[in-house]
Amino acid sequence: MAQQDPDNTQSGVVVYPRLPMPKQRDNDAPKRQPSSGGRSRMGKLFLAVAGVTLVGGIVIGAVLRPMVLPDARIAEARQQAAEAGSAAEAAKARADGLEKELDAANAKKREVQERLEVASKAESKLAESAAEAERRAKDLEAAQKKLAAGLKGFGTVAVDGADLRITINSGVLFVKEDVLSDRGKQAIDRVGAALKEMLDKQAEVHGHTDDTPLPLPKPAAPPPPPKKGAKPAPAPPAPPAPRFATNWELSAGRAVAVVRHLQEASKIDPARLSAAGFGQYYPASRRDKSANRRIEIVLSPRPSAKQ
Repeated sequence: MAQQDPDNTQSGVVVYPRLPMPKQRDNDAPKRQPSSGGRSRMGKLFLAVAGVTLVGGIVIGAVLRPMVLPDARIAEARQQAAEAGSAAEAAKARADGLEKELDAANAKKREVQERLEVASKAESKLAESAAEAERRAKDLEAAQKKLAAGLKGFGTVAVDGADLRITINSGVLFVKEDVLSDRGKQAIDRVGAALKEMLDKQAEVHGHTDDTPLPLPKPAAPPPPPKKGAKPAPAPPAPPAPRFATNWELSAGRAVAVVRHLQEASKIDPARLSAAGFGQYYPASRRDKSANRRIEIVLSPRPSAKQ
């Protein structure tokens, strides 16, 4: 029967004979298990350290997260900023376009205003011209009536545009050729009296004839042949040349006779008088030759009055 080891060895084996056991070194000594109270303190310390580490990580993460990871709000803000910039550029472009349109509208407005001013001035001038023309027409009509009354029985007076046209038959004015009759002088004196009152008028005297050629002087008959032994008779003198060879000269001579009477008898300024001969080339009638033999006195505005 085995004998228990009196030294109460850990092996639990009884060895016979009993051998000496080697001494255990300190490193070989069994580790001492901590007690339950130590383990509790170590767990709490571990939990504290872990909590501090977790909280520190959260704080550090919160601080470093914006630096490391992009924030959605930043991206959104950047997008909004970009959209605002685009909107601002579009607004600026629209504003520039509107400014150009405004400048063009203002230029058009100024152009229209200038045209309106020109049109207004033209309308005002036209109204003044119309009023002046109406006034002159009334004055001309009054002068026509006055002259027609003074020349009643001598000739006619008609309004011809801005002129007064006085027509007197040559049979009333002249005795022969360009010699004025007493009745003709009386008619011209009345025209002269009217011209003295109408200082804004000038008188142009037109002479007209019919187409009948003027009679030429007959040549003298040749002398009879001389008798035998007698001297031949001298040749008869040549007939005098006619004063007016054609109707041109006659019409011009009659116009000049009227002008001279207006200047000398009526004392009309010669600068207001002129004469012209038209012969038979401006007939008043194709059938009545007597109507073509006439003197026309055209009273028209003087050049200074036209200005």
